[in-house]
Amino acid sequence: MTDYNEQYYISLVPAGDDILFPKLQKRSAKSRYRIRKYDTNQGPLFFENCWREEDKRMGVKRDPLPDILVEGSELIVPPVLKEYLQHTSIVGMQFVHAIYVDDDDHWHENYWAMNFYERIAALDIDNSEINWKYSHPEENEYEVVRYSLSSLVLDEIPEETRLVFKIGQANRAYVLVHQKVKDFIEQAGFTGLRLIKVSEFEEGRQFKG
Repeated sequence: MTDYNEQYYISLVPAGDDILFPKLQKRSAKSRYRIRKYDTNQGPLFFENCWREEDKRMGVKRDPLPDILVEGSELIVPPVLKEYLQHTSIVGMQFVHAIYVDDDDHWHENYWAMNFYERIAALDIDNSEINWKYSHPEENEYEVVRYSLSSLVLDEIPEETRLVFKIGQANRAYVLVHQKVKDFIEQAGFTGLRLIKVSEFEEGRQFKG
């Protein structure tokens, strides 16, 4: 039996006070991105600094831009990573051209948003640590403290189509990254993403550095 808890990593924004937190611009706010498959006829998705006005007022510069942007739990990646992942069809995910507009209104067009319009229900509830007080089993939604991944579910999905996926059933829908993708990211020297192995992750740890 494969121990997927040792193969997969939870994607997180890096620790620190100077981290960039992107958000959708108003022009993309009604795009339904993250909710369903994106209609690419709408054009690219536009993002900006969540603290844009505050940073401009305080003279804060959050640069250089990282190679990978983390918007909520979503990943916005450079073309090289897109090309690597496009060697196969990832389940429930599409790439959408993304433009980051910095605080000086310069457009950074060399990004691709990973739109996970479907989640994989790969949570092994019996072997995960669940906070039942804030869970809703009748809706198949759980407050997860420690994750365990289901071999029964993941064994049925070809590895190349689940190199990255968004976890279902959990009320924090993290993007999970396979060891192979982690290795590619590290070899490329990409900045902007912190990865914690599923077997070592505990909810709240991401706020402790």
